[in-house]
Amino acid sequence: MVCCENGYELGFRTFVLQGGEDAYYTDDRMVAIIKKIKEVYPECALTLSIGEKSYESYKRFREAGADRYLLRHETANEEHYRKLHPEKMSLTVRKNCLYDLKKLGYQVGAGMMVGSPYQTIGDLAEDLVFLKELSLIHISEPTRQEAIS
Repeated sequence: MVCCENGYELGFRTFVLQGGEDAYYTDDRMVAIIKKIKEVYPECALTLSIGEKSYESYKRFREAGADRYLLRHETANEEHYRKLHPEKMSLTVRKNCLYDLKKLGYQVGAGMMVGSPYQTIGDLAEDLVFLKELSLIHISEPTRQEAIS
């Protein structure tokens, strides 16, 4: 809360709670923190970046007042994902988390790692297609004039 107070005094109107998957920060603790921040700073946006959670967890955070969620998909290619992550992790789970967040009305931030080991140009293209599918980026078709140029 001290950081939020300092930030608010400096003109910040977005606060980001980032920490990965830390077992100390249970859903109940996160809900309490979110509610307190939104109670004191209702006009400020609150972004979470705390990893993969269940739909129910995301729902509770949203209902408590969280506005945005940042969760990088890292790579949209299954084979590339396997090379970068432990076997217990799943690209399908990661993608489903992003779809859940969108469904719940969060402003969602995602992204890929550029220059990661084993990455190909095809992997990057697949990442862009996935971001477009999530409606996180807008890729417009060139106009006739641009195509001629």
